[in-house]
Amino acid sequence: MKRWQILLCGSGGQGLGLAGKILATAALYDGLYAVQSQSYGARARGGYSASGVVINNRNIYFPLIEQPNLLLVLTEEAYQKNVTPGHDVEHIIFDSDYVPLAPGQQKYGLPLARWAGELDNPKGVAILSLGVITALFGLVTPENVERAIAENIAPALLEANLRCYRKGMEVGGSEKYTFSPLKNLN
Repeated sequence: MKRWQILLCGSGGQGLGLAGKILATAALYDGLYAVQSQSYGARARGGYSASGVVINNRNIYFPLIEQPNLLLVLTEEAYQKNVTPGHDVEHIIFDSDYVPLAPGQQKYGLPLARWAGELDNPKGVAILSLGVITALFGLVTPENVERAIAENIAPALLEANLRCYRKGMEVGGSEKYTFSPLKNLN
């Protein structure tokens, strides 16, 4: 396994810190090494927010993201901060309703927040995105992601978040949404 440096970014209140914690926990359950960090501006809700997760099958000696090879972008501000000329990112998953598509890298545009809203859980956008990441890249097993979700989300909100996660898995694994570079999948 290569060293995965995953940066989940958007705005405060989207659950990115929790999603990073869930992804790292699932990796640990799968017997991998993982670390998670997060940063956010002075205004946690609505301001820029990011969560970094490093996953590897070897010891991780530096716990922070140096150069992400997988980037989840939920807002245009997050895109502007993290997708800059000269800093190539191997894979970018972005919310196609909020982030403009620019050519040049492996990008997967999906209406992530809209789908979470259609599931009556607009705050579940980061969990839905974890489903897409799980299905597309197979970094962690879906069973252990669901286990980590169950351990980190209040029982009253668990079913709504599992619906979001499973929708992400469905989209990421569906032939209907065959992923290819530079494809906007609205």
